[in-house]
Amino acid sequence: MEFMPMRTLSREPQTILSQLQRDGELVVTNNGQPIIFMIDLTGRDLVEVVNIFRYNKSESLQIKTKSEIQRLSFEKFFAAINAIDDEIISDDDMANLDNSRVNFNRGLDL
Repeated sequence: MEFMPMRTLSREPQTILSQLQRDGELVVTNNGQPIIFMIDLTGRDLVEVVNIFRYNKSESLQIKTKSEIQRLSFEKFFAAINAIDDEIISDDDMANLDNSRVNFNRGLDL
């Protein structure tokens, strides 16, 4: 993924267009911070692309940070442990607990 400064967008728009056509995507930065993500829409259905973007945007807004993902993984892991309480642990319970542990560890590795 290529990064270009905002001044290139205003001074050399053809450079931006060429980059988009070559790589298919581009990030425009302002003072080194990404502010615009561009994709080449040639041959794509605009409505479909917009719908995919909006769906992914709504999903990503629900969990905003790595620490939020880690916290949710931690809560799910301990909810699985607390659900077992003092009951006899079945093979299914152990499998669910192991899956929760794996997901918790994945959350930490982000």
